[in-house]
Amino acid sequence: MDCVMWYFIVSLACLVEVRAKSPQCPCKNEESDFVIHAKVLEKAEPEYFDTATATMYVIDVIDTFKTKNNKTIENKVYSSKRTNRRGGPCRAALEENTEYILKGNFTDDGQKQLINNCGHLKICAQDSDDEDFLPLSVKKIVEDQA
Repeated sequence: MDCVMWYFIVSLACLVEVRAKSPQCPCKNEESDFVIHAKVLEKAEPEYFDTATATMYVIDVIDTFKTKNNKTIENKVYSSKRTNRRGGPCRAALEENTEYILKGNFTDDGQKQLINNCGHLKICAQDSDDEDFLPLSVKKIVEDQA
């Protein structure tokens, strides 16, 4: 009996260890509908039907690197409020007055731009005088999506 209990405890410990190391929000290499360089102006409340499930960010689009069917990028992006994969895509927590490379998808009706935790890259200060730094750093993201 002691042996069975010992195996049970060891098995349970292994399960907890594996579960602890598995990411709650795994990033898949999924195709995106848009890739943009944008500055977050503010975090805002979305329309009434989205307040429970989405966070809206008002953005200033600095550059558009890719867009599906040449669709115009609006000045708002939406992110899920959920934090784990069981509830859907994980949220992207963006900071106001910060520039990002954002990639994401349009909703089925094409009205909203959705991003998640896998779809943003914060742009750090660049000391270089190389004006091509940003476009070159985004080139791989766009090529991976083509």
